[in-house]
Amino acid sequence: MTEDKFLALFEEHKAQIYQHTLYLLGNREDAEDITQETFIKAWEYRAKLRPKTARSWLLKCAQNLCFNLLKRDKFQVHLTDGDDTDPETELETLMHTHSGRSNPSPDEIVVQQEL
Repeated sequence: MTEDKFLALFEEHKAQIYQHTLYLLGNREDAEDITQETFIKAWEYRAKLRPKTARSWLLKCAQNLCFNLLKRDKFQVHLTDGDDTDPETELETLMHTHSGRSNPSPDEIVVQQEL
């Protein structure tokens, strides 16, 4: 696929890809990032893209990238839940509450946060 054809593909599908990612993520910034990442992947695979299936390939790629982002966000541990506590101070506090152990495991930190 030539650069001109790719640019035409981008112009034709960018709005639909953005709408799809916005629907899945509910966040404009993330939707813009995933839309951009989708077209970066499309550029990398441009030699294999066929015009007849490009739309469905782009939508599926965007969907997979959204799901990956959602999974990654789901499993991130946030040391603060909206309060103004310094994360380093909170981590030190958590570390000292574990029966004298100076290096608790990540699981122990999460359990302590839940408690």
